[in-house]
Amino acid sequence: MKEIILKSCKSTMKQWRILIWVYFIQLAVALFLGIQYHDILQDRFSYSLDFRKLILHYDHTIINDFLNTHWPSITNLFNQLKYLILIWLLISIFLDGGLVFAATQKELLTVKQVYKKASTYYFSFLKMAIIYLTIAAIWTSLVFFPLALKLEACIRYFSSEKYALWLIALIIIIWIKGMAILFAWSISSRIIKLEQDVSIFQNLKSGWIVLINNKTKTILILVLLIFIHLMLLYVYLTLESSSGMTSPLLVFIFFILQQCFVFVRIGLRQSVYTGIALLHPSKR
Repeated sequence: MKEIILKSCKSTMKQWRILIWVYFIQLAVALFLGIQYHDILQDRFSYSLDFRKLILHYDHTIINDFLNTHWPSITNLFNQLKYLILIWLLISIFLDGGLVFAATQKELLTVKQVYKKASTYYFSFLKMAIIYLTIAAIWTSLVFFPLALKLEACIRYFSSEKYALWLIALIIIIWIKGMAILFAWSISSRIIKLEQDVSIFQNLKSGWIVLINNKTKTILILVLLIFIHLMLLYVYLTLESSSGMTSPLLVFIFFILQQCFVFVRIGLRQSVYTGIALLHPSKR
């Protein structure tokens, strides 16, 4: 296990040019979509006294007034948000395809090579993403729908609300575990697709077999990823809360820290892809 982690970290650092390429594409897309959404908000709410009061402080009366006045605009806003999320997902599938390909290669790759491979397999990965998103939606419904139906009854049944909270926490942990398995399965299946020109459903089957045969190592890799993410987030939030953004210089410093955090997250994701790739017999 230690050898796999070291190899995955070494491979990730070797492909630093690919990480930079992915980072700048993500940044450009995020800025573009963020500006679009900001313009929509400005257009619909910039002259609303209710919206300004809502930002300044919480008041239940103001919230009710705001919702009653602007509900049609809020509905349209969410409808437009769906399209922005769709664009982000389509681009993410392309970038993830490039990262998965880079994770399977030992030699140093160029951006052109990764772009070409990600383009070649884009529609195959898109179909697989649709399947996995469907499974994720079904899993989420199976986990949370019964909870939503029985939550009020659970609160009344238990002598203290803390038992209901523990139950909710347990269900969330179960859901996260299922989503983590689904995430690893999707990576494993895409690696199979890059190796073998077989049907998508055969890729899913082969990816599942590899995942089951290496479930302990896969879980450890994912747990390590989550732990590092949480630690980085804790450090960032601690620095932000202790220093604050009270001057233009601090705003700039925290913007740089935030972008470093984003870049490290891309590197961690690439390390996980490489670690899962190393579990495949052909990559050992």
